[in-house]
Amino acid sequence: MLCIDVLDLRDGQTWRIAMELTVQSLGVRDCWKDIVRIKRKYRVDRHGKPIKRGRVCRISVNERSAWAVVHGRNTDEAVIQMDLTTRHALRVRAGDTYDFQLTPLSWVRALWFPWTASDPGYRIPAQLALISFILGTILGVTGLVIGFLALKH
Repeated sequence: MLCIDVLDLRDGQTWRIAMELTVQSLGVRDCWKDIVRIKRKYRVDRHGKPIKRGRVCRISVNERSAWAVVHGRNTDEAVIQMDLTTRHALRVRAGDTYDFQLTPLSWVRALWFPWTASDPGYRIPAQLALISFILGTILGVTGLVIGFLALKH
């Protein structure tokens, strides 16, 4: 595999663009939260730009992809930790090494992310918020129309 190392002149860190990472299972506290954990120096997009911790990204491997929130790791190993749901979505196995690619999502897709999240703690409030927004908009427009009609008569 071709790995391109990019030196960040701001802090002297070296970033890898092509990432061969070994898959590991995620700790119980992070399961069902659509989180993956990758060491900072391996968290880069295809242009070599670092991806900040907590950013929602599309993780691609073997022509499959999944959305997840990317967090850091303490150890320096070339490892990506993910829960069983994400491993099944990407069709990867714990202990095997794959070439991963991270792509940060646009702000619109990042807003859509909670709607499709595995964790009901993210998904249900997002769905209720969207339903409330739609109902509020419909009722607000209806109120304006009725108000203008009342002014004309």
